[in-house]
Amino acid sequence: MENVSGAAITKQNRRDPIAAVLLVFVTLSYALQFPGVPQDIANVWIAKIVPASAAGWSALALHWFFILIPGVAAIYALFMRSPVRIPLVAAGLMVLLIWLLAPPLYAALLALS
Repeated sequence: MENVSGAAITKQNRRDPIAAVLLVFVTLSYALQFPGVPQDIANVWIAKIVPASAAGWSALALHWFFILIPGVAAIYALFMRSPVRIPLVAAGLMVLLIWLLAPPLYAALLALS
C-alpha cells in the first residue's frame, strides 16, 4: 500500500482500531473501580432504555462485560503486533486483578476500621 507521497506504508505503522476500542473499555472498567463512583447510574440508564423485565439481566450483563473486557484485551494484545501491545496487556491484566481482588481488599479495609 502506498500513501500520497509514494512511500510504502508498512503493516506495523497502521493503527489498530480494535486495540483503541479495547483500550477505551479497559479505561472505563478501571474507572468503575474507583471508590465513590456511583454504580447506580448504569442501572438508571438501563432502566430507561431496556424494558423492565430485562433490566436486571441487562445490568448483570453490563457488569460482567466490564469484568471480562480487560482479560479479552490482554489476550488480544498478546497476539498482535503494534505499539500499544505491552500497555494493553499490562492494563488489561492489572484491571482484571483489581476487579477480582477488590471485594476481599475492601472487606479487609473495613475490618481494620
